[in-house]
Amino acid sequence: MGLLRNYRRYFDLNGYVVTDSMACADYILLVTCGTNENRVKFAEHYISMLMRQKKKHAKILVTGCLPKIGVVPYSPDDGVYVAKTHQDIDAFFSAKVSVGSVGSYHLPEEIYRDTFTQAYRVYELSRCTRFCLSRNILVNLWGRLLVGFYMGLYRKKRIEKKYTIITHEGCNNQCSYCAVRFAIGNVRSKSIQDIINEVHAGIQAGYKDFIISSNDFGQYGADNGTRAIDLLEKLLSIDRDICFDLIYVHPKWLFDNRSKLVPIFSRSDKIRLVASSIQSGSNRILGLMRRGYTVESAREQFRDLKRACPSLKLVTQIIVGFPSETEEDFKATCEEVRRGDFDVVFCYPFSEKEGTDAVVLPDKISAVVRKRRLRTLKNIVHLQQVKRFFKEKCRPT
Repeated sequence: MGLLRNYRRYFDLNGYVVTDSMACADYILLVTCGTNENRVKFAEHYISMLMRQKKKHAKILVTGCLPKIGVVPYSPDDGVYVAKTHQDIDAFFSAKVSVGSVGSYHLPEEIYRDTFTQAYRVYELSRCTRFCLSRNILVNLWGRLLVGFYMGLYRKKRIEKKYTIITHEGCNNQCSYCAVRFAIGNVRSKSIQDIINEVHAGIQAGYKDFIISSNDFGQYGADNGTRAIDLLEKLLSIDRDICFDLIYVHPKWLFDNRSKLVPIFSRSDKIRLVASSIQSGSNRILGLMRRGYTVESAREQFRDLKRACPSLKLVTQIIVGFPSETEEDFKATCEEVRRGDFDVVFCYPFSEKEGTDAVVLPDKISAVVRKRRLRTLKNIVHLQQVKRFFKEKCRPT
């Protein structure tokens, strides 16, 4: 998210005027994400929308993950160009100041929200329209409306004044399905002092809520000899009335460090949310994914953290339809969601990424089965959210 501020500064330094009006822009820069099929489709949808709304001779430059791990469905003949590296961006804009030298990563959340909300709503409207045509329309529709209303209130209350700090770039994990690591490279960490300074900059700007963002918080310091646990303790030692969301944290790191994390979470309520992707409820599938933990170990750690800090919100992601996933594997995942350990669950269908080891795994799951399983799991998630919503509303004050 901090890239938005980086690019604004980059254009200012290179003599470009940044406009908030798409109709006035001569150039449009789109930074994409390709972590799953939904985000790839969203990026493609967004490019199509830009092509319809931009002025006639404006040029669109697509960068980020999509050009590195996917195919941008347009060409320069359509006014769409791609940039895989910072050098490509600099060449496109004939820049005198390199984008790689512009390094302010922190960004108030509302800048991100204001930039993308309109397109996100267009996309969500389309999804809801299709969703209402599915079976069990009454349960599904009301489930989605209630959850949407609840999450809308939660987002309005929680997200408006958050300050995002990226602790490090890159990822050293070897998950068999992930191509993002090819795009972002190995871990490159900031110093602990730089991160603390960014927190204080946010405090001075009036912020109390902070997002500590990375691909895997636990890998912080892998390149410079520091440790994520040390960074966490430093953050919590800041003597101010502030809160932190940790996005994202690998379940294996949580389990490996549970003896230190449980006391930390017990004595401080500053960590409000942890996003940690369990990905599957089947140990066999987790092994094929090379996630490095078992369902039982992850569940144990999540519950330990909840006991240590009852107000903690847990967010997770799940992939359905991974190669060779059986009905028993899928049922295990559904059962894990039904246990209710997670406050928010995002689920996605498996999508192949060129160059990953998952591409060569046998027993691929058909698109029809993936969609059916995804629909089933989403229905379970929606009903869990409805139950949680009414449980919280009916809780004695």
